[in-house]
Amino acid sequence: MSWRGPATRCYQALLSRIVPTDNGQQRGRPTVPSVKSSGSRLSDALLRAVVWGFIGILFGILFVVTYDALAPSVPMVDPAVLAAAVAGTVGAVIYSSMRLSLLAAGAAMLVLAVLQIPAALGATSAGGVWDPRMLALLAAVVGALAGAYYGHTYRQSHIDRALPKTIAGLAAGLLVGGGWWLLTRFAGDVPLPVTIAVLCPLVGWSYVWLAGRLVRVVGDGLAPVLGAALVGAVVSGLVALGAWATAGALQPDLAGGASETIRVALDQLPGAVVAGWLGGVVAGFTRGLLGLGWYDL
Repeated sequence: MSWRGPATRCYQALLSRIVPTDNGQQRGRPTVPSVKSSGSRLSDALLRAVVWGFIGILFGILFVVTYDALAPSVPMVDPAVLAAAVAGTVGAVIYSSMRLSLLAAGAAMLVLAVLQIPAALGATSAGGVWDPRMLALLAAVVGALAGAYYGHTYRQSHIDRALPKTIAGLAAGLLVGGGWWLLTRFAGDVPLPVTIAVLCPLVGWSYVWLAGRLVRVVGDGLAPVLGAALVGAVVSGLVALGAWATAGALQPDLAGGASETIRVALDQLPGAVVAGWLGGVVAGFTRGLLGLGWYDL
């Protein structure tokens, strides 16, 4: 008997588990290395700690900016609840597609560069084009167009799941932030860095749990073009506002009446970044030690 017979049958059996059927779905579930088969659980936990640490840094930045800049304009909502909801929602939008987020950030910087051309030519003052509402609106429009192009071109991405992921981020922030608000009614005021360090892993864990279920229930909530346009608009608008705040910190006259708010947020930013990073590290390390699967939606 030829040795090719058993080898061929083994190859065909393996191939049948991963080759898609005629309707585009897989016949069987491909073999994915588990935590135990891919290495020690400790090394996996350390890797997740690094990844989640970067996520925590973004959470801390979004949290403190919302807490200091946006929360005073919404007095009917507790600042920590609002900050957790915004950080969870925006973070979910960004993580819907990291490649698209980078593209949208580049689009926002392009808008800022074009707006500076008249000032560079002496046709207008530099501060004349730094109205935050105009910057955010223009950047959002350009980001939406860039996102729509991305969604139309790269339909194999999961960008059509941006809606259920965004809802999951909002729900996670509201639920965890609301629970924290109830706890502080009895425990009293808690320093902002401690709040961020505690809420960051809780919102992250809740988001992963909710997103997995909402994606299965809602499915592809938006067409790829619309989902990508949503992500592009949000990311570009945020990048433009971040550039405006940075310029306002360097030149207070560019920030108008918001210079004091920007200064307060910047003073609290280092502590927020460290707290968010620490919370993210704890979240990722814990998931790795528990052997939970990687987030892949």
